[in-house]
Amino acid sequence: MPELHSAGPAEHIDEAEVLRRFDEKKRLLETLGGKSEAKEIFREAFREHTGALLPQTGGVLSAASKTPRAPAAGHVHRDNPALDDLLSLALDKGIGAAVRKARSETPYLIDALHDELADHYYEKLVAAGKLKQE
Repeated sequence: MPELHSAGPAEHIDEAEVLRRFDEKKRLLETLGGKSEAKEIFREAFREHTGALLPQTGGVLSAASKTPRAPAAGHVHRDNPALDDLLSLALDKGIGAAVRKARSETPYLIDALHDELADHYYEKLVAAGKLKQE
């Protein structure tokens, strides 16, 4: 599986930090008596981590987090050629490059890109035995 590369240190996906955020969110949810799917908790942790890495110039990234999200189930986004291009770009040149390109498109693409990258990275960590699929 391709690694998530970055164009510079400011765009680095810190696996340990994402896992820390995941564990923190999961423990908090369990403490409050809630139950959620591990993949959804991971998506939120990943979204927070990548949001903290990327500059929020132009307000597009901020707007993306406020835009209603498309349903995640079944990966409805997979039939979108623009999203496929962004995923390839993110895996080849880094998430920052993909987000910069998506900014010229629509906030929906940024949101969908985050979801797809989070799913990709979640599956990678499960396969490596660093997360348990629940």
